[in-house]
Amino acid sequence: PYGTLFGRPVIVTEHCQTAGTSGDIILGDWSQYLIGGKTSGGAPKLDTSVHIKFDYDEVAFRAVLRNDGRPWWQSALTPKHGTNTLGPFVALDSNA
Repeated sequence: PYGTLFGRPVIVTEHCQTAGTSGDIILGDWSQYLIGGKTSGGAPKLDTSVHIKFDYDEVAFRAVLRNDGRPWWQSALTPKHGTNTLGPFVALDSNA
């Protein structure tokens, strides 16, 4: 629905900073992002209870899934012949 920018998909999110400030636009390579789950295999924990809605002849279901993520890279990379750092996630600086 939002199109592309130089062939890359544009994803609008409420989690970025206000327009015109540092971090308002982020370019990311999501293949370099790790996601892990707290439970074994990342499967959700499933529970049922007949006690909560006993008076109404209903069964309550609950699914809990806990995940966390971070970039695979520990820090930015500085090339051997250059001073600009490289990384899979880049945030645009503020307009001064």
